[in-house]
Amino acid sequence: MKFRFEYILLLLIFFINISFRLFFSTSIDYLSSDYSYFHLRNIENLISSETYNYDELSYGGRETLYPSFYYHFLAIFARIVGPLTALKIIPELLISLLPIVIFLLVKLIVKNNYIALFCSLISGFIPVIIEKTLNQGSIYSIMLPLIFFMFYLFLY
Repeated sequence: MKFRFEYILLLLIFFINISFRLFFSTSIDYLSSDYSYFHLRNIENLISSETYNYDELSYGGRETLYPSFYYHFLAIFARIVGPLTALKIIPELLISLLPIVIFLLVKLIVKNNYIALFCSLISGFIPVIIEKTLNQGSIYSIMLPLIFFMFYLFLY
């Protein structure tokens, strides 16, 4: 099986992006925002009691309404490697798929591999995405690749 040069470069972009994200995410022992600890608490609550609808730590308790797929997805990995490690690594892996999806999308639109590779490289290091997703366990880490993949499927 012969690999094309563009796909090797795309793999290199993916590995550069994932190594950048994992280096900064694992070099810090704590999470970067208070909302990250909300995600962590909900994952721990889901693992221990199989439900996360009630938050007992909030002013005498309150009902939490949040999309549950993200927590169930992370809870699968949290049972294996622990909640904090899963919240640090799995979202970084998911958001690192964004350059691959952007490559496919741009290649479909402009039909030029080099422009698609450049856009893929740029999409991996957009400052706003790094600020919102790096070491935070944000839902954006799963939603952005899914949204762009959905755009790709609409255009395909």
